[in-house]
Order: sequence, then C-alpha cells, then structure tokens
Amino acid sequence: MALNEEQIQKIRHTLSTSGWNDVMRPALENRGRQAVKALTMTRSERGVDYKGTDFDTDDDVLRAVIRDCTWMVGCWNNEIAVAEHNRTLDELDRQLASGENR
Repeated sequence: MALNEEQIQKIRHTLSTSGWNDVMRPALENRGRQAVKALTMTRSERGVDYKGTDFDTDDDVLRAVIRDCTWMVGCWNNEIAVAEHNRTLDELDRQLASGENR
C-alpha cells in the first residue's frame, strides 16, 4: 500500500481512539462472525434466521463480507508494522553507510 509518514501517523491515531476500539472494530468483527455463521447454514436455514438482512444472500457475497471485515480489522495494524519495519531497515542502512565512510 506504501503509505507516507503522515498517513501512518493518522492511522496510528485512529487505531488508538475509543471510536475504533469500542465501536468500529467490534462492529466489523461481529459482522464477520455473523457472515461466517450464515455461511455455515444452508440457503433455506439462512432464509429463516436472516430473512431481510444482509446475510440472506449468496455464499459468494458472504465470503466477500468475511474477507472485507477480516481485511479491515487486520490491515491497518499490518500497515503500521510494515512501515516501522521499513523505517528500521532504512535506519540500519544509513548507519551502515555512515560507518563505511569513517
């Protein structure tokens, strides 16, 4: 995804808020769990339990919901970890380069 430092800081801030931790993340996790539960049911069972909801749909749509929810919950922490890893590598490269010039 290649985020810049400003974007990384904004994501860090978002992930530290109660809006993310108390509202958004639990809602995404719950939506993913509900989609998994619906996916384990037959189409006729789904019609009974999920009639009129987002989960009364095709298996492919449920799989997409599961993928999207999983991605949203996990991707942002991963992006921060990648950015920190890359920053560490860049710093080590700078130190190595400055050590070779001595």
